[in-house]
Amino acid sequence: MIPTASIPATPLRNRRAWAALLVGVLLVGVGLGMMIDGGFGVAPPDAMFTGLSRATGLTVGTILFLASILMVLMAWALGIKPAIGTLISFVGIALVVDITRLILAAVDVASWALAADLALWFVGLVFFCAGIMGIFASDLGTSPNDQVVRAIALCTGRSLGFGRLTVDAIALLSAI
Repeated sequence: MIPTASIPATPLRNRRAWAALLVGVLLVGVGLGMMIDGGFGVAPPDAMFTGLSRATGLTVGTILFLASILMVLMAWALGIKPAIGTLISFVGIALVVDITRLILAAVDVASWALAADLALWFVGLVFFCAGIMGIFASDLGTSPNDQVVRAIALCTGRSLGFGRLTVDAIALLSAI
């Protein structure tokens, strides 16, 4: 039998929670776009999305959106129900990362000097981390990736660290 998480339904919280979620989504999308175009690497799931984007010709945001749907369904099948913030975050991040990359292409970041690429990547990392903190602080739902991590931990009886390593290893190997 698959264990189900006893997670209470997420109430629609106050305006600060919604602001934290929306600002977090914006910052993650902008930060991820900046990090991808900065060229110094991204987290394993994002490397997988970028690799699939290059292989298929679809945008990173489109791949992120499609993969997020699969992750939400997988986590749900394993007992982790999505919350409203989960759905808003992956749809919003998918849109914002594509818009950010379009803007960066328009200003021709590909021709920038190495130091400028590094600065772009570093600012992107700061935005990305701040956005993740905003999404978590909102308490309106976790990312599809984090839901799969929790589902693996619940189903295997192992730690969240084990779930994170499993998901990241699969994503990283898929990106190669």
